[in-house]
Amino acid sequence: MLPSPSPARPLVDPTAALVLALFALAFAGFFPTYFGRFPQFVGTSAAIHFHVATLVLWLSLALTQTLLVRRGRVDIHRRVGKLAYGLIPLMIVGFVLAVVDGQQRHKNPVLIVATLFDAGLFLAFVGLGLWHRRRPEFHRRYMILALLPFLNPALGRLISPEVSISLEFVAIVTLLVHARRRKTLARPYAIGLGLFVAGLGGVMAVLGVFPEVPEHLWQVLIAS
Repeated sequence: MLPSPSPARPLVDPTAALVLALFALAFAGFFPTYFGRFPQFVGTSAAIHFHVATLVLWLSLALTQTLLVRRGRVDIHRRVGKLAYGLIPLMIVGFVLAVVDGQQRHKNPVLIVATLFDAGLFLAFVGLGLWHRRRPEFHRRYMILALLPFLNPALGRLISPEVSISLEFVAIVTLLVHARRRKTLARPYAIGLGLFVAGLGGVMAVLGVFPEVPEHLWQVLIAS
């Protein structure tokens, strides 16, 4: 009996395509306020440069890791992956510096809540991915989910937050449904959907039920 043929490998890795799409969206979304100011970057602070640098490094690392796995270089993938333990703390610092810098220039307490939503999801997914680093199927799915919070900052500026948030939701649901239909590991996507809904529900509760919270956050983080 002949063995069943393995499924054909896509010419373009979907995760690599997602990372490249995020690069393009970020360039377009932040062109008026950052990239379009090249090379003088008039009015741009060192805090923003640092923040952008950490995000570019993370997306570059994600692309590198994806290509390494596709080429079967899991050994190098594991060694390079250790860079994440140093880069993630720098990203957290970058998030804080960017929020403080932006709020000092233009007060917008609601944006603090939105940033906490995006950053919180990213850190949750990355944390789960690193926790499951010795379980490749779990690790890969959580690291894919960790790319999705990058959609909202870029696409939200390019079109609207309503569109970017909806797209994130649809992307997670699509990944979950696709995994279930193919009868592959779906639990990480189900957990990801739960975290997304819980986080979004928290944001809606804060803005709708406790509207004083963003102002209080601004006073604590910025005014102090």
